[in-house]
Order: sequence, then C-alpha cells, then structure tokens
Amino acid sequence: MGGGQTGQDLIRRDVDEAIRQAYTYQSFLSQLRRMGYRVKTGPRVKHTAILPPGGKGYIRLDSLKDGYTEADVRARLTAI
Repeated sequence: MGGGQTGQDLIRRDVDEAIRQAYTYQSFLSQLRRMGYRVKTGPRVKHTAILPPGGKGYIRLDSLKDGYTEADVRARLTAI
C-alpha cells in the first residue's frame, strides 16, 4: 500500500487549515475562497459544497467523513 494522499485527504487538510484561520462560518468560507476553492452555499443550497482549484466537480463538505458537516465545522469554530 502506498502512503500517497487522496484528493479528499488534501481537501480535508485545506478545510482544517481554513478552520484554524477563521473565526466564523462566513470567514471560514471566505478563507476557502482565498485558497482558490469555489464554494456553493446559501439559503437555496441544501448542503455546502466546494470545488477545489483545478477540480472537476463539487464535493459536499459532509462527504469528507465525520467532523466536516456544516454543523461540525461551526462547532469546531466555536471551540477555538
């Protein structure tokens, strides 16, 4: 087995970094945008999704495993 990182591993790392630099959910999304991600969110979007730089499709935050749903990200931001 190789020790290479998957695309989702890299996205989780970037999301973790954005959480470390953010103080609200909106600043978290802004931080992701500064990192080159496109973000789909808002009242008409059921699940926040991000498109990594050079990515071919949006990935829902909640598909990144435990700790990455919108509620989890919000909780991690308030725990800082």
